[in-house]
Amino acid sequence: MSHQETNYESPEEELEPSSKKFDIPQWLKWATSAGSVALIVFCVAYTNRYMASLQEYASPNELGLSSIFLFSISVLLLVWIPWSKLGIRISKIGG
Repeated sequence: MSHQETNYESPEEELEPSSKKFDIPQWLKWATSAGSVALIVFCVAYTNRYMASLQEYASPNELGLSSIFLFSISVLLLVWIPWSKLGIRISKIGG
């Protein structure tokens, strides 16, 4: 019967071989940001046009622009928060 030694003093050492810091590449941050900002600008511009002439355009609520707007803001926050500096790691599961 074999016993596995548990190290309660430094659990980081146990995670080192199977985990790495979660860091998003800079090019991916900028590409995602460009797409998100484009969607945010579209939502705001469409809402302004809708407010100017209510009869010509479909309601932003009918098009789901509020969901798109909130999703774009969430993506910007997710991409630009420095996860690696906060100590967030991705670990392999089962491998």
